[in-house]
Amino acid sequence: MRTVNLQYEGKAVLACDISYWQGSVDFKKMYAAGIRIVIIRAGYGRTQDKNFVSYINGALAVGLMVGVYWFMYALNAQEAVANARKCAEVILPYK
Repeated sequence: MRTVNLQYEGKAVLACDISYWQGSVDFKKMYAAGIRIVIIRAGYGRTQDKNFVSYINGALAVGLMVGVYWFMYALNAQEAVANARKCAEVILPYK
């Protein structure tokens, strides 16, 4: 997990990005430490990140602003479309 300062509404805020590799994340501690934005890996290729659902629900439950990212492994336009469709499917319930 990497923490960075971002600008939000003219103010510096702490943000971090997480994925399956961070394991169990305590979002209450994250919020208490001053982090206000979390970017969560939703998946890669055509595969959902194993922790995406628990991460996004945990982050939203404590009031964190959430963004997502998706690693594309497409070798052609058809695979790119398949990757994008899977991403949309995974994140749609959280719009």
